[in-house]
Parts: sequence; C-alpha cells; structure tokens
Amino acid sequence: MEQQGRDITCESTSLTVGKRWYALGLFLIIAIGWLPVLFGLNTIKSVTALYPLANSAHPYFVPEHAVKLYLLTPLVVMSSCLLFLSPGLFLSLALNSAKSLGQWIFTSLAISLILISSVTGIVQSIMEKPLRDGWFATVVVIISTVCFVFLFIRIIRNCQIAWPFGKPHNSTIILSILVIILLFLITLTPKIYWENFNGDGVEAFEASRLLLVQQLPFWPRSAGSIFELPNITMMLFTFPVSWFIRLFGEVEASARLPYILYVIALYGVMLSLIEHGKAKPVGRIELWLIWLGLAVYSVVMVFSATYNPYNADIASPGNRDTLLMVCFFGFVFFFLRQEYIWMSLFLCLTYLSSPAGQIIVGLWLLAVILIWKPKPWLPVVITTSVILGCKLITAILPNICIAIPLSGGEHSFFALLSKLRFLLLSDWHRFVFLVVPSGIVPAISLVFWKHQDKVARSLTFVTLVYFSFFYVMADTAYHYFVPAMLIPLIVFWRYDFISNPRHRTLKLTCIGVIGIISLLISLPNNTAPNMSARLVGEAIEDRIGGYHKLNPIVKRRVFFILSHLFPSSASIKVPHESYGGAPGQWYHYANRADGITRDVNYVIQLSDHPPPAGMKLIVTKEGVALFVRSESVWASHGALRPPTPAESRIYAIQRDMLFLGRAKSMENIPGIIDLKKILERFGLDSLIDMLKRLEKQTSISIDR
Repeated sequence: MEQQGRDITCESTSLTVGKRWYALGLFLIIAIGWLPVLFGLNTIKSVTALYPLANSAHPYFVPEHAVKLYLLTPLVVMSSCLLFLSPGLFLSLALNSAKSLGQWIFTSLAISLILISSVTGIVQSIMEKPLRDGWFATVVVIISTVCFVFLFIRIIRNCQIAWPFGKPHNSTIILSILVIILLFLITLTPKIYWENFNGDGVEAFEASRLLLVQQLPFWPRSAGSIFELPNITMMLFTFPVSWFIRLFGEVEASARLPYILYVIALYGVMLSLIEHGKAKPVGRIELWLIWLGLAVYSVVMVFSATYNPYNADIASPGNRDTLLMVCFFGFVFFFLRQEYIWMSLFLCLTYLSSPAGQIIVGLWLLAVILIWKPKPWLPVVITTSVILGCKLITAILPNICIAIPLSGGEHSFFALLSKLRFLLLSDWHRFVFLVVPSGIVPAISLVFWKHQDKVARSLTFVTLVYFSFFYVMADTAYHYFVPAMLIPLIVFWRYDFISNPRHRTLKLTCIGVIGIISLLISLPNNTAPNMSARLVGEAIEDRIGGYHKLNPIVKRRVFFILSHLFPSSASIKVPHESYGGAPGQWYHYANRADGITRDVNYVIQLSDHPPPAGMKLIVTKEGVALFVRSESVWASHGALRPPTPAESRIYAIQRDMLFLGRAKSMENIPGIIDLKKILERFGLDSLIDMLKRLEKQTSISIDR
C-alpha cells in the first residue's frame, strides 16, 4: 500500500514542456466554462420571476420561454457548478489526488467546500458587508486561479502528479454527467425554480442565509426554537447553499441547486468505490446504468422525501442526506486505500453533514472488524480517534460560545432511544424504501453474500443493519433510509458476474428495463408544483421589518404570531380538515416583493402602533400583533386543499409515524409495540424511569 504523503512528493524525473501546455489548456477550458455564469448572474432571478407559470396547465413545458428555461438557464447552472468545483479541481491535481476521473471530482468538492467557505468568510469579515453577486464570483475566480498557479508551480518543479485523463471511458463519464444534469435541470424546472418552499426547505434556506452576515450558520438563543437548527453535526450543507445565494440571490433555486454539485460528486465517488481493487474499469453501458439508479434516487428525493403533506423540497432533507453520502463514501474509499489524511478529512465532513453519519461510520467499523482478515486495526483506531476528537470538540464549543447550539438532532443518542419506545415490526411496506430507490435489482443482489468480496460484504452489512434499525421504529421518516437506498448500487456493480462478457447484453438490458420500471413507479400521482404557501405569504404585510437583517428576536415573535393563522403541517387536522404549514414559509413570502401588487389580508405590526383601518385584531404577544381584514378570505385560505400526499403512494408513511408529537395516537395503530408498557409488565421500573428521563431530555421540533 502507498504510504500517505508519498503521492505529493517532488521527484527528479523531467516533465516535458508539452505537459505544461496541457495544464494551461485545462485552465483555459475550465475558464471558458465560467463565462456563462459570469455573464448570466441575473438569469436565475429572471427565471424565478416567471413563477406564475407554475399554475399553468403544463408547467413542465412552456414553449414560449423554451430558450431561456431549457437552454440558457441549465447552461448558467452547470457553469456555476464548474466555477464552484474549480478550486478543488486544480488543487486536487496539485496534491496528486486525482488518480481517476471519479476521484478527481469528489475530492474537488471536498477541497472547494473548505477553500471557498473559509476564504469567503475571511473576505466578508474584512469587507464588513455581505459578499454577493459579481464580487463573490470574482473571489471564487481568484481562489481558482491561485490553486492553478500552485498546480503549475508543482508541474514546473517536476513533482509527481497523477493525471486522470486518457483512461478508459473518461469521455463517456463526462458525457453522461453533462447529459444527465441537463435532463435533470430541464425536466424539473418548476420544482427547482418556482415551487414554494416547504417548512424544511425554508428552514435550510434561512440558516444558510445567516452565512452572509456571520461566520457560522447558527441562530442566537433569542431566536427561540430554531436556535438548535442546524446544529454542529448538520451544518455542512448550509455553506454551498450560501454560495448559490451569494451568486443568484435569495430565491428558491439557491437552496436547491447544490444538489447538482452533490449528485455529480456522488457519481464520482461511487465509481471510485466500484472500481477499487478491480482489474477492469466500469464499462460504457454500466456507466449509464449507474446513472439510472441515481435517477430513481433523485426522483424519490425530489418528490417523496418530505414531512409536508403537499410537497417535498430537495433543499432539505435531499441536499443534506446526499452530501452525507458523498462524504461517507469518500471516507470509505480512503479507508480502503489507507490514505489517512484524506480519510480523516472526509470523516470530519461526514460528522458535520448529519448526525446519521456517526451511525453509518460506526457500522462500517463494526463490519470491517467482524468480516476482514486480517483486521485493519490502524485505520480503525485512527477513525475512532477522529470521531472521539470531533465529539469532544462539539461538546466543549457550546460551553465556550453560547451562540453555538448543542450537537445532536433527530439521530442523537437520546433522540434515538426515545424513538425506540414505540416499535412496529409488521410494516412490510417499508421494504420498498430499501428495494425500489436503487432500481430493485441492486437491493435484491445483497443476498448473494458468497459472491461478494470483503468490501461488498462490509457495505452489505452496513446496509442491512442500518435498514433494520430504522425499520423497527414506529416513528420514522423516508429520508432516514437514504444510506440503504444508495449503498446497494455500489455492492451490485462490484459483482464480477456483471463484468463477465457471457450474456452481458441480456443482463444489462434486464437491469435497465427493471430500473426504468422502478423510476416510473417512483413518480408521484401529482407532479403539479405547490404554490399555496406563496399564496398565503403574499397576503401578509410585514410592518415590523427585520427579515432582511435576520433579526432573531423579530423572527421568534413573528413565528409565534403567524402560528395563529393556520395549524402546523404536523397538526392532526392537516391535511384533511384544514390547510396547514410552517410560519417560516409565510414569513418568507411576506417579504418577497417580486414586483407584484399584493392583496393584503393579514398585517403583522408592533402592538403599540395604531391598528390598521378596517382590520380585526386576532392575537398579540411579546409586543407584536396580528390583524385580519376579511375573515372570509381567511377561511378560504384555511380551506385550501393542495393535492396530497405529495409523495408517490408506494413511499407514503402514515403521518402519525412522521411526528413524535403524535406519540399518544400511536398506541391505537395496529401492530404498535409500546416498549414502556412491556417494561411495566415485567416490573422493570428503573428502565421505565430511564425512558421518562430520556423523553424529557429529548426535544424534537414537530413544526417542520
């Protein structure tokens, strides 16, 4: 095995002048790729302004705006992704970490995450104002240029550098990325640019917006319940979102477009893991079929991964969970290669992506200890040490700085134990979450243990144990199963019989047909964009101000006041008895002018100001008052019934199981096992007391 650090040492072998020109040519190609976004910064805003088209009969195809929607806009988006990856693309080459095209891509994302986020924060603190638009683009271009200069200096010094070019099927990889991303941006135009945020999406957007005025995406305690969202162990996704906000403005697409970066990196890291230790690279057809599996996964994340009854929002949890898997797969890849600096970097990124990262990393360590011979004790010890170090730091930081929330979240230790009070073993429908999103065949192939190598067996172990753990929980959500959706793709494409030329055409044809079937059955019954939150928000006049300044006290007060308009989307009345949502949605759209004339029906203002003429006071709290002009309009909004469920019916989860706040109603669901009652029956009072303490210590927001 190569020793860490050997790859980036300088060697005495001469490097031809032609390779220097080769590097200059690469820089020229990438720089040309920046031009669409540098000259089209306002394109996304202009497309967002077309949101009324979401209510048209055919929002997914608007021929009168075809050039802008299906050509110029995708070109600008893909150019922006190239711009953001550029620092990493150059520095990954300079560090000799681009031994394949897939590895080059996903290591570039990790490097760019660190470089762009840190440099942007420094420049912004010097400027003492938000870094936006062309200024931000200029900073990213400068970072990229500096990274290229470093690469060129290393080339001049004849340093050892691995070039990913000229390897088999690289042209197919690049072509497949361009084609698939183009299709994604074209076919999902209304979902990306026009559909209103749901509660999770606007929460992710607002947290990311904080990075335009401060260094970390944490609300102060004065903001109320949103103080803990995000926390340290799920903050990483906010940084790329802030890049797009800086570049394209405070629009929905800015919170959703990072998914493009993640899915490209996901494809690259999966290819790297599939090919690790294999004599032959992945074939051309297989390269496209892997994308088919990711297409199914993307469809279910775009349409079905949601707590909201009306629409899913890939801004959250789709972005966060996809980034988690990129980081985890990167950790596994460098664990296998025993490159410990890179392994530790991706391990830290995994830790910062989601609390679920600690679970899958722990399962991976358990798998290699149980399965591998000889045992890889050194990487196991390093991994354990890094995780313990991360946990120690995150335990200390909130005590040093009260502005940093405690780590944890829905996958924290106490939260998971609390969720284990109610168990459900008979919901066979949940196997759909494992089988269908990967394209059916990959999940089924997990059972062929004897035909797997130690890498595939370890990943199979992680998949089955992780899936089983969340399968038994009555209180569950679709996005909990994301690792079990993606890992089977790696296991399946590592099988030797796939690359065996015998009956190859027949095998690949069957895999493709079944994958297409899984894609079709994953589509929701109704794909129409949900615009109800915008409709309600545009009827609200905010006379307090403070939204654009991210005033936390105002946000807490307004959230409480607006919660009196309609029930939370988690309410048992929603969606069949009443329209519901999240105050964050309505507050956001109340402050999105978009050049429209509003038909105001609700006013929020300071309670000591004169009441608006002809309006009725509904509630006052903490110096803020809510007024309503027409109660009939209010009733009509409460009677809104957007199509539901948002997700495909094959992925639908009972709403009682989505929200811990409905735990009492769980007792009446057939098949529910109440662990507390079982313990009481056997007289285990001490364990019952422990459960009660855990329930008090665990605080999970049900206002999604």
